Amino acid sequence: MASRLPSSEYPVFLMNIDEVVAAIRHEARNLVWPGEILEQLPSVTRRTSASGDLNLVSAYDLDAATAKHAIREEIASFKTLGRPFEWKTFSFDNPPNLVELLQSAGFEVGEREAVVVYDLEDGLRPFESALSCEVLRVDDERRLNDFRTVAEAVFKKDYSLTTRQLSEALATGERGHDGYVAYVDGKPVSIGRLYTNPRSLFAGFYGGGTLPEFRGHGYYRAVVASRAKDAQVLGSRYLLVDALPTSLPILKRLGFTHVADTVPCSYTY
Repeated sequence: MASRLPSSEYPVFLMNIDEVVAAIRHEARNLVWPGEILEQLPSVTRRTSASGDLNLVSAYDLDAATAKHAIREEIASFKTLGRPFEWKTFSFDNPPNLVELLQSAGFEVGEREAVVVYDLEDGLRPFESALSCEVLRVDDERRLNDFRTVAEAVFKKDYSLTTRQLSEALATGERGHDGYVAYVDGKPVSIGRLYTNPRSLFAGFYGGGTLPEFRGHGYYRAVVASRAKDAQVLGSRYLLVDALPTSLPILKRLGFTHVADTVPCSYTY
């Protein structure tokens, strides 16, 4: 366990950020998730799926001399496939101006997110008092409908793809992509998802959100806490979130450490 620093809410532990970033980079290059096709190209890593749902690129060994050529190659490659794609950039990528180069090449630049990490070896104390409501894992179609209803109300977009993926996971009985719903007096008010992989150090938290009229009552924290407890049971070492400015202060108060930034860059033909 790392040495401890004072905190206004929970103990904050000194994390070796270089080691964590190295692990993130290693898994981005090498870890294959179920249903994925991983291509380790000399300067980038490409992830696709046979269904066409996944089309993702990340930098591996780029520099100022090779970046523009690699960007042109990826645009041409996905054009051949007839698929839009995302280039997921990190603040530790090279060259440092990669986002600007992608934007110049026609990519739409999304909102910057903070990559925050919590080391589960520091224990679950921050999460023990965060369960301010009932949080249930999605384990049947009724609860899945509740998940979709909240997700679409919060994020204002179609959630049929995510709903289908969660439904397929329910049908197989496999863990690895789980949905969660927080209920207040029987009403679904907040949701989130958890990605785990036995070969990964990280449990990824995605899609967390609360209905506007129920914000400010700790329900987002409750969904984070429920996922944290399950991630520990499933053997994850770290919790990882790409946090928007709305959730970043909450996660930092729970003891998450800001290790990097990420910016999604999307290309549509």
